[in-house]
Amino acid sequence: MIPDATMADGFKVLGKGAYGAVYAATDQAGVTRAVKVIPMWRMQLDNQKDQLRAKVEEEIDVYQHIGLNPNIVPLLDSIDIQGDVGDFPRWKMVVMEIANGGELKDLIEAKGNIPEPPAKVIFKQIADAVSHLHGQNVIHRDLKTDNVLLCTDTSRTDGMPTVKLIDFGAAHWAKDGPVESNVCIGTLETMAPEVILARGDDFDASDASQAGGVHEVEYRTRPFGIRKYAPGPGGLGARIVDMIEEERYPKDPLGQAWTKGVKTGWVVKSVAGVDVTNMKFDDILDLMGDRLLDNASRGAFDGSYAVTGDNKGKGKVLPKVVQVDLPATVEYLEINAKTYGVKVDVWSLGVVLYQMLAGQSPFPAEEAAVLAGNFAPVAGASAEANDLISKMLVVDPAARIDMAAVKAHPWVR
Repeated sequence: MIPDATMADGFKVLGKGAYGAVYAATDQAGVTRAVKVIPMWRMQLDNQKDQLRAKVEEEIDVYQHIGLNPNIVPLLDSIDIQGDVGDFPRWKMVVMEIANGGELKDLIEAKGNIPEPPAKVIFKQIADAVSHLHGQNVIHRDLKTDNVLLCTDTSRTDGMPTVKLIDFGAAHWAKDGPVESNVCIGTLETMAPEVILARGDDFDASDASQAGGVHEVEYRTRPFGIRKYAPGPGGLGARIVDMIEEERYPKDPLGQAWTKGVKTGWVVKSVAGVDVTNMKFDDILDLMGDRLLDNASRGAFDGSYAVTGDNKGKGKVLPKVVQVDLPATVEYLEINAKTYGVKVDVWSLGVVLYQMLAGQSPFPAEEAAVLAGNFAPVAGASAEANDLISKMLVVDPAARIDMAAVKAHPWVR
């Protein structure tokens, strides 16, 4: 019997993730392994099953490409268990070396903070693992204390744990291209500012250098199926940040944008022939009249409408711009994504070092705080440790040191 992620009877569960659970299992030679069991049959029920499967396969491809490193838990094998659907496995078994030990996160929570000598031993091993990844054209993109295992059943003679880096679900393998990406992915607490900006928050649709393809869509009913828009700098422009990606029934108005090929991240360029690239965000949405919520609750929901009244259910939404008649043509603009490179891992590693020495994060887990990049030096830490952190947690990636400079820093040597 193959265990389901929700069935732990008779199996030792080592952990659970988005796609399945990891169990302890014994191979034919009697060696205990960690086996990630992914119930692929569940994906068969999803209308995006091919994309979900591709994501799982991509993670495995990246993991296999990384190869062996003493500070990375190695992938040993990947096995498909076929089911009723011939071209789609029922289960996928990912076999890894088992790493007995706790997460770095747990140690920090238990100790409050870690003294510099052991923190340095741990940090150097993480840095070696990250350098190996970069040498393989891989960006981890989710370095955090949860993904660092401290293994005590090793051959080290100094009594310190061996570090093992895990979880490559967010990793990017550049293969033959430049070691860059433009996907906003990872954990906000340790995410570099440029990863957030890759989402397109600072778009300027009137800047020709940012503009990509233009797509024209005609709408005959409202709402269009866009859950949420976001403004650009200065409150100008409107970008799609969330939309309904299904059609519940034929000609479902809530699914029409999706069925017409509209994508998250696109920016509204014109509405019924009116260029809106430099129009105020509120006015663009008023012009389209594309709101999923009723007038009484819209303002409270996203703050983009001014709600008047006595706050006792008598408030009214007062749009400044009269919405266009339907049918109306909306032009969308693709914005060229901003890329980032391997230095995003340097930032994340700087956050991890700060957390080890201070027992807390340098920034609140809020986008504005991360983008600002303001933090206090670690109280009680050495000048060299704080100097290293100050060179890693630099908002501008061009001014941030790289992994070679991290490993050559006096605090690390």
